[in-house]
Amino acid sequence: MKRILMPIVEAGAGHLATASAIRDGIEACFPGKYTIEIVELSQACGAMKEHEFIRRYWRFSLAHRWVADLSMTMMELFHPVSRFYLPLFMPDLLKKGIEYFASQKPDMILSTHFFATTIASIAKKKKRISCPVVGTITDPFSPFSWWCEPRADFLLAPSDEVETGLLKRGVKPSQIVRVPFPIERKFYNPLPAREELIQRYQLNPQYLTLLVVYGGEGIGKAYDFLPKIIEKKLPFNWLVVCGRNVSLQEKLKALSETSPYPIRVFGFVDNMHELIHVSDVVIGKAGPSVLFESLLLGRPLLATDYSTYMTERKNLLFALKHHVGWWAPDFVSFLSILETILTTDTLVKYQKNIETIPLVQQLREGKDSIAFWVDDLLSRS
Repeated sequence: MKRILMPIVEAGAGHLATASAIRDGIEACFPGKYTIEIVELSQACGAMKEHEFIRRYWRFSLAHRWVADLSMTMMELFHPVSRFYLPLFMPDLLKKGIEYFASQKPDMILSTHFFATTIASIAKKKKRISCPVVGTITDPFSPFSWWCEPRADFLLAPSDEVETGLLKRGVKPSQIVRVPFPIERKFYNPLPAREELIQRYQLNPQYLTLLVVYGGEGIGKAYDFLPKIIEKKLPFNWLVVCGRNVSLQEKLKALSETSPYPIRVFGFVDNMHELIHVSDVVIGKAGPSVLFESLLLGRPLLATDYSTYMTERKNLLFALKHHVGWWAPDFVSFLSILETILTTDTLVKYQKNIETIPLVQQLREGKDSIAFWVDDLLSRS
């Protein structure tokens, strides 16, 4: 049985979600044919200093976006010299990562993080491994320079914009595989009736339901907006996902006990597909996974944040361009949008607009594309 190794780096939940989506798709299409293992590379190879640095850096940059914007801008300006970042600033991760890949001897390395893709590509160039190295780009509209790894065998591009960017950065056409953005399999499977979920979560069927989710770290503006909206007496059901933010979860649970409107508070969840399905609007940052998961299930996105100007801002612009999302960077705009949703037919129009977007149609029609491409490649290697 051939083995597919899927290394990620812990920088947000999106890289893991994408890896899980690809794994689940392969297992659904080819049950029992492949052994597939998702690993956090810095932990698996023992580069714990780098692991802790990346984890803390990402959490800090979520709260202070200028940090990520500045670092990404510097990487773009100094590309391709910026590729020396790993050997200069994370030499232990590079060295131990190469040794880890060499020791594992997989039949394919399929990564959803650019650090892991680059390390695997270097390992192959040094002849420490011989298997295909495939990078999956998890920014749907932004080919950030580190994604453009010319030493990889293949790069999976989720949009025309990414494909064009890869070509401009020297990636050969033969290395680029155009596929839909990977979404976890459970979003395609039959879902319970919304009426059943409304009863399960004890929601008021007369109210619209708003889902608040900001990824695994639970850092975002709408958490602070929520108590003010309750004070304004706007009638909504609230589903609030706090991720690993335990203090936030406790604070909002206390609010739910005094709120006249239903507030259901969650920690880290694995039923996001059901929460989106029972909701009418998804509120959060303009991350790729939450954007496409919401659109796949026909729900518009109300974005209050994005993690980086260079990448996630383009997700927001996509939603605004197609009139399937709103931008509310402050409480005044947030309140105005919610009042508009309550008093006009804007929500119905936005839900209908989702059906006209070609990329959403590609998500629905191409859910098996990556699985069949992987199987074809491994069958020939």
